[in-house]
Amino acid sequence: MDKMAEGSRRRRLSAGLQRLETWSETASQIEKNAVYDALFAVSNRSIQHAYAVLTRPVPTRGFVILVRDNLVVTVGLPTTDTFCIEYVGPPRDDSGDGGDHET
Repeated sequence: MDKMAEGSRRRRLSAGLQRLETWSETASQIEKNAVYDALFAVSNRSIQHAYAVLTRPVPTRGFVILVRDNLVVTVGLPTTDTFCIEYVGPPRDDSGDGGDHET
């Protein structure tokens, strides 16, 4: 039996795979495994139970996952059934949330 959170359907990755692949070229296997586990938790909607998560304001719809010391993943939620990878890497000092922001 599938144990998805609250019986919800899985979210599908809609964008950001290239960003993940670029990051993974220099990441250790331990870091890759941790990020993949976190993204799986986003997909099956169990992320809030498995990781420390910082939610972002409604206009941006998404959250920052604190995956490991010095490693975050910023995820956007363009629709209720999809997610996108916006950033993978060390937390950024400029905004505090790890996301890429234009000023």
